[in-house]
Amino acid sequence: MKIVMLTLLFWLVLIFSGVWAKIPAESTKPNVVLILIDDLSHYGITAYGAHKVSSLLGDFENEPISTPNVDRLAETGLMCTNAFAYPLCEPSRIALMSGKYNQRNFLRCKAQHSSDITFGDVFQQQGYATGLFGKWKQSRGTKEIPGKDYIFEFGWDEFCAFDVVTEGKRFINPNLIINGEIHDYQLRTDLDPMTGRRWYGPDICNRYALRFIEKNKDKPFFLYYPMLLVHDEHQPTPDTRPKELFDTFDEGRNAHNSKKGDDKKYFPDMISYMDKLIGKVVAKLDELHLRENTLIVVMGDNGTKECFAHVFSDGKIYQEERGVIPIMVFMCHWY
Repeated sequence: MKIVMLTLLFWLVLIFSGVWAKIPAESTKPNVVLILIDDLSHYGITAYGAHKVSSLLGDFENEPISTPNVDRLAETGLMCTNAFAYPLCEPSRIALMSGKYNQRNFLRCKAQHSSDITFGDVFQQQGYATGLFGKWKQSRGTKEIPGKDYIFEFGWDEFCAFDVVTEGKRFINPNLIINGEIHDYQLRTDLDPMTGRRWYGPDICNRYALRFIEKNKDKPFFLYYPMLLVHDEHQPTPDTRPKELFDTFDEGRNAHNSKKGDDKKYFPDMISYMDKLIGKVVAKLDELHLRENTLIVVMGDNGTKECFAHVFSDGKIYQEERGVIPIMVFMCHWY
């Protein structure tokens, strides 16, 4: 089955918000969780058959990967085997959020216009709480409204987002905008009190996503989780071993090392951490007994970077074709 993900997902949103909006009781409206993985093809999810990854630039070879949390979802959901997106990040995200192909919606790079009706707008209009936690990269504002405030124009009640006013950094000591306020962790020497480690952007966004679920557990919510992982810059995660690799990594665009804060050997670790964070979202839904009334969609934005290859058990190598992405849809209780 060939599926163009941009129109598929937008119409899923319209169908679910429109159909269930006709049901009188607020508690019967399903929650919707849309998870967008940054720069990972379908074979980056081991349910699709590849279990190793290699660097085509010689950074590592045939490194095992595992995505058990997403794989468990795939066992009970709809897993699309032929799905496509735009080959670049911003066109995919803008089209996904607006439901329009780029020849109709695209102004210029990072310039989605507030006049677009987004899926955030649609869910807000149907009485849903809306939250966005992760990568934005769709507009840095206008002359009249700065980016940190302009993001409210797209249907979000709450957000913790990267690449809103400037690209900055997303992983170790990131640059984030949280509900209209600038939070710049760059060069900070204090530690995250939740972990006792350095501040890590994916952890921060994930915690806000979990709080959003907890806060809105008694009413319908739409959680858009455009993950920071697994895009470059490639860096160690808090789970990378030995721990010192994360704790002492010379990060950032001005890092004093030959990699300039980007070391591709950490790509497999980043895939594992991406899966771990998705697992936390699913676990929170289970903990609050919300899973039976929640539609979960997991997808990618534009495929794995061309410098990597996915490897099958028989040694066959899949060298990336940009635009081939995973789409998985899960719902335990279908009305």
